[in-house]
Amino acid sequence: MSTVISPFMGEKPLNLSVRDIIALLKDVSELMLDLGLSSIILRNEEIAEEVLKLEPIVERLLEELSLKVIVSTRSLDDARDMVPFLSIAEMIRSISNSAADIANIVLEGISKLGEIPEVVSEFEGVVTVLKVEEGSYVDGKRLDESLIETKTGLRIIAIRRGDTWIFGPEGDEVLRGGDIIVVRGYKRGLGALRDMCRARGEDVEEAK
Repeated sequence: MSTVISPFMGEKPLNLSVRDIIALLKDVSELMLDLGLSSIILRNEEIAEEVLKLEPIVERLLEELSLKVIVSTRSLDDARDMVPFLSIAEMIRSISNSAADIANIVLEGISKLGEIPEVVSEFEGVVTVLKVEEGSYVDGKRLDESLIETKTGLRIIAIRRGDTWIFGPEGDEVLRGGDIIVVRGYKRGLGALRDMCRARGEDVEEAK
């Protein structure tokens, strides 16, 4: 099931349990770290910028977690039961901050990174971002009819639509022009996916 989150504080509470929030925090912080490392390997500032745009999502989730812990704590025993969750939250915050630090290194100047070790730069696995352009092959298509994963070997793991993030999008999610998609897979499929996202209206065969 996909999860839609806006970074804006003060919006209506998320309909998630404490355990659900912890699980989502883990996924988002890992995504930040993966994108941060990819931004270095690919020397890509756009990827680094997406890392920083995930920071407010982490803060929103941490705020929700804190509120739920406070509301559910009615005794000293309840407070003790919540300590592990708060400890996990702090570890996740640390991961998020580390990912942001990596992204800032890239944004401060790719030239400062020096040479990437060959064993790292040749690694085929990648987490990266692409923009869906209006009028492209995938614009207006559901994920399950876009054939992205079948044709490219890359899986969409998140979508940013303006300030709102969709994590774990399902097959009935419709891609729109302007969406930023986060994909995981192998670098060899990136060329085909870029073609599918460009505003040229390629058919599926051309997007191979």
